[in-house]
Amino acid sequence: IVVAARGYCRAASALLQSRSGSSAAKLRDEVWKVADDALKAGDSDERRVVIQLLLPSIVNKGSEGPEADAQRLSEVVRTLLERGGKAEVADALSLSVAFHEVLLDLWKMHSLEPGSQDLGVRLVRQGLLFS
Repeated sequence: IVVAARGYCRAASALLQSRSGSSAAKLRDEVWKVADDALKAGDSDERRVVIQLLLPSIVNKGSEGPEADAQRLSEVVRTLLERGGKAEVADALSLSVAFHEVLLDLWKMHSLEPGSQDLGVRLVRQGLLFS
């Protein structure tokens, strides 16, 4: 499965780079669906492949803007934390580190100001429990 995931990631990344306009937007939406499924339901090896090879091709590349991508990534982090296993927490941390520029703005973790989301705090807490 990991080999197939790598192949898909490489092919999708290449296709995304070669498309523009509405064709690229439609393809990007389809790739997000595949990435979302793999990140939420796949095993740790699949998640790592998607984080390393596929997400850099789609995060901050669409017309929806970074907030929409941050919301999608946050939902993945939330799902992984709810599953609660060591691999899931490690992958949630990896995802958060890889895309921290997008997520920190959404989570308002810069100062833990009022209105900040607790997801970032939960992630740090669970990461510390497993370290």
